[in-house]
Amino acid sequence: MTHKGEIYAAITAHAQWKHHIWEAIEEGTSEFEVSVVQRDDQCQFGKWLHKDVESEERESSQYQIIKQVHAEFHGEAARVLDLALQGHKDEALLAMSEDGQFLKLSAALISEMMKWRDSLSENED
Repeated sequence: MTHKGEIYAAITAHAQWKHHIWEAIEEGTSEFEVSVVQRDDQCQFGKWLHKDVESEERESSQYQIIKQVHAEFHGEAARVLDLALQGHKDEALLAMSEDGQFLKLSAALISEMMKWRDSLSENED
């Protein structure tokens, strides 16, 4: 898959986390483990980001920003998931509100991934 393809797939997958966490809040259970969600190298995008991106590209400011925001996103997703699984529904709902950190980090991650995708050369399609 091309860089643009990887980034597009990551945007879609990370947008789905809102749904996964809402389900965990409502049901009090999840198929996902907090310890795995917390790691930014376990999702498909994270594996690609940590292992397959060329070394010279890893030095770019765009890569560094995405790596940082991606790690922060996973940390917050794990925190909210943990709240949901521990039965702290009100706290989890607050964390998922428009003022909550989860949505802010999700929007920031998607925005940065779109910037990276758009900055890639046209022959990357």
